[in-house]
Amino acid sequence: MFSGLLLLTAAWGVTLNGWIICYVWSLFFYGIGVGGEYPMTATSGMENAVGSGKISTKEDRLHRGRNVSRAFLMQGWGQFFNQVILIVLLLIFHHGSGNPPYSHVAVQWTYRISFAIPAVGTLWLVYYRTFKMKSASKQLAAAKKKSKVTGYDTDSLKLTFTYFGPRMIATAGAWFANDVFFYGNKLFQSEFINVILPDNDSIMPGWLYNLINVGVSLAND
Repeated sequence: MFSGLLLLTAAWGVTLNGWIICYVWSLFFYGIGVGGEYPMTATSGMENAVGSGKISTKEDRLHRGRNVSRAFLMQGWGQFFNQVILIVLLLIFHHGSGNPPYSHVAVQWTYRISFAIPAVGTLWLVYYRTFKMKSASKQLAAAKKKSKVTGYDTDSLKLTFTYFGPRMIATAGAWFANDVFFYGNKLFQSEFINVILPDNDSIMPGWLYNLINVGVSLAND
């Protein structure tokens, strides 16, 4: 994730087409990091909520759902503050106005700082996991050895599908259907805004509507 954010912050190209290619590859590396972070966050929320390198307690196991929901709720707050930062940066570098035409200086600074800020937080995360959570894997290995288990195996997987198969399929299907509508709305959000605000060339109304959308979602959560 950190490497991807650095690439996104420094993305450049001699031509517009070259910049787009650089941007897409940078986003690809960042996407690999984000995709790996999802299961790690869910697993940490379920199994190890008390701290780095500690075995989960009874309280952790009783409140797994709450811990996972709390972890993924941060995604909504991230979207909210990301939109706020973009709006504030554009107002700062575009002389307090969000209306076009946008200068190269305003666009460049808004784009690069919006990726540089999360890069700082991700760098702290790299430091924390490298130097503060060194014993987490050792603690897990010790717990497996003490309980005489190897972790996940085919027999456990077979038992899981035997007793919880329908629930797992229903849960996965519900998530899939939710993602189709959720990300579909995100992709075509600009089209909806164009219907509401025709003949509008400013990027600010779209950002403000997106901010309202995220805020409503957080309120419902």
